[in-house]
Amino acid sequence: MYSGTPSSSDTSGPSYTIGYIVFNTEEEITEQLADTHDIALIKTNEHIEFNQFQNKINLPTRDLFQGNIGRVAGWGVTSYPHGEVSLFLRQAAVNIYDHESCLRLIPMHMLDSQLCIFNVKGVGTCSGDSGGPLVSNDELFGIVSYSFQCATGVPDILTKVYSYLDFIRAHLLD
Repeated sequence: MYSGTPSSSDTSGPSYTIGYIVFNTEEEITEQLADTHDIALIKTNEHIEFNQFQNKINLPTRDLFQGNIGRVAGWGVTSYPHGEVSLFLRQAAVNIYDHESCLRLIPMHMLDSQLCIFNVKGVGTCSGDSGGPLVSNDELFGIVSYSFQCATGVPDILTKVYSYLDFIRAHLLD
């Protein structure tokens, strides 16, 4: 696994071997809810070196509330449907919506363990951004799960990290 470089194609930075991956299997996943509980933890065999491109992030100390603002980041495609994956990490400021607000904005079923983000049409996540962070106040509030055809004016769906703190903490020191 490569990390700590400014470019998605740069393999000259530090590399790490994956010791194991822990998937969240505590929740029953049905076909109807296949895109839920979208979280996993990766344990590397080596300690990750922090540098100007990567550092640790705090877990959320509270649940979200309406009106939170954050930044989402990723290397996903920059235009849909025929865009190229971005060579450089991109980020965008977004409004974070609570579960109730998301249900009014998105034409689908959502769980309490999911949240949605939106700014304006043309700004949002796309293919290749999945797994990327949503950060607010130096805390990791969300993990990009999926979007509706990339920044088309429909909010993007993320896994709400606060809902999985017990899962994360149970495996943090493994």
